Amino acid sequence: MLKEFRESEASRHVTLFYRSFPLDGAHPWARTAGLIATCVQAQRDGESYFIDLADFFFSEQSKLTMTTLKDATLAHLRTLGGFNEQEFVGCMASGAAERQMAADLDSARIAEVEAVPTIFVNGHKIQGVPTSEQFRTVIKQSIAASKK
Repeated sequence: MLKEFRESEASRHVTLFYRSFPLDGAHPWARTAGLIATCVQAQRDGESYFIDLADFFFSEQSKLTMTTLKDATLAHLRTLGGFNEQEFVGCMASGAAERQMAADLDSARIAEVEAVPTIFVNGHKIQGVPTSEQFRTVIKQSIAASKK
């Protein structure tokens, strides 16, 4: 649904922010994936890398394990033009991603996030997976309200 939204006309009027909120119980590799995504986002073309990686994790989640996560993810990232593996490795070793994830988790607690996905549109909280139509309606209402 978010991929569809990113490709829509409405995305020109809305800023999309991603935050880490790993569900370790659902996916034992979720925390590591969040750290990887944070370091990928820090790169020069990080936003598109991050979105591509989020789509990769979603599409490959049934195949990923703690054992395969790092190699499969690096293999995927190497296919992206301009990906800097040395910068990525440095970020992973620096602790910067851990600090960012801690900040994201603090923010989630304050916002009373309890599930993934949780989407906020101008303060309107959508917890769980809305239908495409529900999501489009909230976005349209938000855009209309901002034009007033």
